[in-house]
Amino acid sequence: ESILRISIRTSKTEQFIHQFINEFKKFLDCILVSFYIRQDDDTLKLIEIETDLPQRESYLKTTIPSNSLEPITQVAKLEQSILITDIENDENKYSMGVLHPKAFSTFAVPVIVNESLYGIIDMQSTDEKNITRNDVPFINTVIKLFGIFLGNQITREKVQFPLEVLMNHYVATSQIFLAKSKPEIQEGLRKAFENSSFVMGLFTLNKNNIILNSLFDPYGTSFDQTLQGFSISSGNTIERVQNKDVLLVTDLPAQTEFGDLLSFFIRRECQSLALIPIKPQSNIDEILVIASRSSTPIAKDQIKSFIELINIYEKKLSIDQITQ
Repeated sequence: ESILRISIRTSKTEQFIHQFINEFKKFLDCILVSFYIRQDDDTLKLIEIETDLPQRESYLKTTIPSNSLEPITQVAKLEQSILITDIENDENKYSMGVLHPKAFSTFAVPVIVNESLYGIIDMQSTDEKNITRNDVPFINTVIKLFGIFLGNQITREKVQFPLEVLMNHYVATSQIFLAKSKPEIQEGLRKAFENSSFVMGLFTLNKNNIILNSLFDPYGTSFDQTLQGFSISSGNTIERVQNKDVLLVTDLPAQTEFGDLLSFFIRRECQSLALIPIKPQSNIDEILVIASRSSTPIAKDQIKSFIELINIYEKKLSIDQITQ
């Protein structure tokens, strides 16, 4: 909820990062939280720091070369978080990054924006407020959520994306993250499509059929709400999307491999669609269909933000074991 609130009230990327780091330090009760961004030459540059150290501003612009053995550099190379629970006795030393003299543990997490490494957030705690392995899944999820919001913020500055659509993504991401049941998380996903021109269908697998769980159609009627639980033959849909993050399908009437799934959207005058498999573990549990009525075939760039929402959806299901 804090990330959503910050996103709404800030218009600049720098403000968004500053306020997030500030509130994240308070939330974790850390002695230091810093944010390094990756430069074009793969060096890491410190652009934000929240700490009680004197002359805080003097640490800004600290740069760590890409060939450094710093833990933060290893996070950048592997794009995986690293937790050090006893800094003093760990072989990886902070010789270039900013290390608080009272720090006992440190946790560095990659920030991924639009599927690429944007930067690293480093959190340091004292012995009494040690970050433990039990904290790792939750913190990783918060940082992943931050990366999605940060990507939206950057996009908002580059292009005049309709504010109401952007707000729907913010609200949907927050609702998915905070959901405590599967209906709540599905409603969060549906929320993202409001004020868009896409038709959305969320389907659950059931042997050779798929069952409609949620539907959004900007030109739909109240009858659409009665279709929940509607069963459709899926043909070879599962096999076609099994090893893909997204499958784009054009010229719908000419396709014969997807059972009655395409017919469902053809009746709604859709011309093309994207199939996105949802895999909270390793197997497909659900399929999200994003369909377009435009004569111009749907493109992956158009639905990138929805794909990012699916990543949060999957992460939420796998971590929290959402109840039915």
